[in-house]
Amino acid sequence: MLDAAAAAAAVAGLAASLGVDRLRAAWGIHEVANLDMENAIRLVSVNRGFDPRSHALVCLGGGGPVHGPRLARALGVRVAVVPRAASGGSARGLLEASASVELTRTARLRLDDADAGPRCKSILNDLVEQAGASSFGAGGDVTAVCTLGMRYRGQGYEFLVPIDVATADPPRIAEAFHERYRQAYGYAEVEHPVEVVTWHIALVRSRAGRSPTPERRGGDRRGVPARRTVYFPETGLVDVDVHRRSDLRPGDTAPGPCLVSEMTTTTVVLPGDTVEVAADESLLVHVGQAE
Repeated sequence: MLDAAAAAAAVAGLAASLGVDRLRAAWGIHEVANLDMENAIRLVSVNRGFDPRSHALVCLGGGGPVHGPRLARALGVRVAVVPRAASGGSARGLLEASASVELTRTARLRLDDADAGPRCKSILNDLVEQAGASSFGAGGDVTAVCTLGMRYRGQGYEFLVPIDVATADPPRIAEAFHERYRQAYGYAEVEHPVEVVTWHIALVRSRAGRSPTPERRGGDRRGVPARRTVYFPETGLVDVDVHRRSDLRPGDTAPGPCLVSEMTTTTVVLPGDTVEVAADESLLVHVGQAE
């Protein structure tokens, strides 16, 4: 549990060194953390050609629901999703994720070479056979997924492009790369030679089933929301409702600013946002405005 007095003392020392009040220093720490996470999200979205505004932001981990709605605003995302047991997302993912093993080979192949077709087929077939001969590939419901590390000739980095082994030939592979490049940069150098650098095969075995969702206890008893003083830069210090997540039911909504509290995390609903409980009991924070 957080030691509020020790935290306040630590922030007070920082505030004094910066010449600002303690509340402003605490908010500055929060802002720096948000900026670090925002940059990390942009690295795997915008920098790869994906517009975050057309996606939802899933908030996992103990701190995800605290920072997620603010990050959604900064990124232009309209909905932040907080699944049940969000703070245990990594552990649950480990239990539910499909088991897999990967094989990788480096073999540079220019797709417009005269012998590109036979060489491509040979490399892929050899990888598939090697994967199938492994102990992991023996028996069970196993799917082979192929991904190629590709680039325009002369570039120093590759894009990972998924392909269908059954229909893979140099023209189709090149077109898949052009499309991936076009998605990232808005154009493609279709006249420029394309080469494959790395060849990846992943064997994926599906889990037999998902871990069960805990049943709700206590019938339909609901408590009156508590109240707590919270700081938002939009409002300053303000008293807000603190809803217990265990009291919420699918279809329930609450306007921000408010908090949704549970044992291992807290969802922060900002002023102008609304929180809704989905059918699967995920929290949907509808972002009312963008920064």
